[in-house]
Amino acid sequence: MSQIVNGVINVAESNPLYNLGGLNCTDLGIVIFESTGINIPDAESTIPLWQGQTPGTLGQILRTMPLPSGTNRNLTGGNSPTNNCD
Repeated sequence: MSQIVNGVINVAESNPLYNLGGLNCTDLGIVIFESTGINIPDAESTIPLWQGQTPGTLGQILRTMPLPSGTNRNLTGGNSPTNNCD
């Protein structure tokens, strides 16, 4: 987890220019995970007339990619904690 946090800090410090088709939130997530040695497959959208990676495509890829030994995948979902962000 600390490697992921450091990856986020490194990306933030480099102050990249957000670009919906080339450096969006999905791209940044993939960059951060790959900086920790976790290889994430390409999440290029299959939607016609759209070029770029999308959260939905990434979610489907993560849902089906092989997991390391000793880990498991929750496919039924869950509940997020209640937060007071005021």
